[in-house]
Amino acid sequence: EPDTSGTVHVNNEINCKRATDGQEFWNVFKLHSRPWTDAISYDSDSYGRDSGTFHINDGYDCDEHVGKTVVVELQRADGYGVQYGCGTLERGNRQCLGAHRTHYWN
Repeated sequence: EPDTSGTVHVNNEINCKRATDGQEFWNVFKLHSRPWTDAISYDSDSYGRDSGTFHINDGYDCDEHVGKTVVVELQRADGYGVQYGCGTLERGNRQCLGAHRTHYWN
């Protein structure tokens, strides 16, 4: 979508049809504040392109992310997000990086 902005987060649901009803995926017992902030966002250019990498610690290790959904939301004029894209996380070829089990998505 050209010239848009929005957010990205991992959702607690296991399929995209229910992802709009799900909760953001983060461990409330290990973290004191919500890690999925507006800082994890994108701004597309006039061709609808954006790229980048973000670093997030949501309190879970890599294995606990398998099967969860990643949701991309567009920012509406009223400030609310609307689901634009969704995909299910699968085990990849890379291992978790860092001593604190941080995750890198790109």
